Amino acid sequence: MSRVGDSIQVGKGVVSNTDDGVRLGGRYAFSATDRQPARVEIAVWDANTKAVHIVMCEGETFDIAGQTWRLDKIHSEGGRDWCADLTRTA
Repeated sequence: MSRVGDSIQVGKGVVSNTDDGVRLGGRYAFSATDRQPARVEIAVWDANTKAVHIVMCEGETFDIAGQTWRLDKIHSEGGRDWCADLTRTA
């Protein structure tokens, strides 16, 4: 079972699973511009929900299955390969 403080990493085309059935899949990364910070699009779902696509910047949170997750860091060198660190906060 995932707990507050647990971390997980998602990346392009990779689905990561928590111990309690929440799935997170990396879809796209968007580079920072003059008008917007870097952001990623991830898909999140569990056994009871269809996938929801979320576009997030570092520091933002989302809720799924009674859990809250925060996007801590986007790792990208401007190319197609990227990953993002997420931490469960509640």
